[in-house]
Amino acid sequence: MTHKNLYTDRKLAQGYPELQKLSVDWFSARIEKRPDDRPRIEKLFQYLGRLVNLDSANNILVLGCGPRPQPLKILLEMGYNAHGVEPDTLFVQAAQEYLGSTESRHSRGYT
Repeated sequence: MTHKNLYTDRKLAQGYPELQKLSVDWFSARIEKRPDDRPRIEKLFQYLGRLVNLDSANNILVLGCGPRPQPLKILLEMGYNAHGVEPDTLFVQAAQEYLGSTESRHSRGYT
């Protein structure tokens, strides 16, 4: 199917075929090329610890963390009760696979 005839027999409102899957694949490929985020997250929490007592701040919500939520994974490894919220269903599924947990730490939500 070429771009020119993509909408010959389908309405524009039906959307682009498999657009969500294409977005997950594209976004995941870009994220994999990024450097490890652990040093940045640890530094950020060092700075936050100067402002507030992080010993009592045990619950953390990560909004829009995408299909490979490395910050969420790092926070869980650091011992925080971290949860992610993502509006895209396929991103949520990919994130749950990435986290490799039977316990749901990543959910679908809207603002």
